[in-house]
Amino acid sequence: MGPLARTVAFFLLLGCGVAQADTTSPATDCRTVYVADHGWHTGLMVLAQDFKPRESLRTTFFDDKRWIEVGWGDAAFYQAEETSFTLALRALFSPTDAVMHVYAFDPAPTGNFPESTVKPVRMTAAGYRKLLAFVQAGFTRDADGEPTPVKRGLYGRSYFFKGEGSYSLDRTCNTWTAEALQAGGVVIDPSEATTSGGVMDQIAALDGGC
Repeated sequence: MGPLARTVAFFLLLGCGVAQADTTSPATDCRTVYVADHGWHTGLMVLAQDFKPRESLRTTFFDDKRWIEVGWGDAAFYQAEETSFTLALRALFSPTDAVMHVYAFDPAPTGNFPESTVKPVRMTAAGYRKLLAFVQAGFTRDADGEPTPVKRGLYGRSYFFKGEGSYSLDRTCNTWTAEALQAGGVVIDPSEATTSGGVMDQIAALDGGC
């Protein structure tokens, strides 16, 4: 191999080395968020150690659990022991107060809800931090940063907290889920995510994310 050929080969190898570094380093930077479709409602699931409920919610109620599911929704409909058509109409067609539902559990997200569809969504570590910040901002807090507890939640180790914003036809629980994913850098359109199906269909169309 002559000098020119050796020079060309060197730069080709160098280029391959750079390309390899660029493709492998983002993979180590990836984080996974799980989205659960419970039929009419979607929830986000993250590791409890990342959500830090003792710090973010100022409570030990969720201690010793591995995962946290968070959902945002209409205060009356979400908390109702028995839902009704009237409650659904009120939630959709007139802005209503919102609540956050927090549920702590141990099994892997894909196995914890056997009757729900659960999908993983990959994003960068930076995007993951932005998603967590978006979720944390969904809790109504007093001047001292304390969230407002409302009542025990729907199942297991869960609790409702007062939420920011208003629920309406233009901003549903599923829209909120899409907004959280979008904050994390996921290519998703909240305006097309009014229903749980709208969220899950867009997740299914993703190219794998990070």
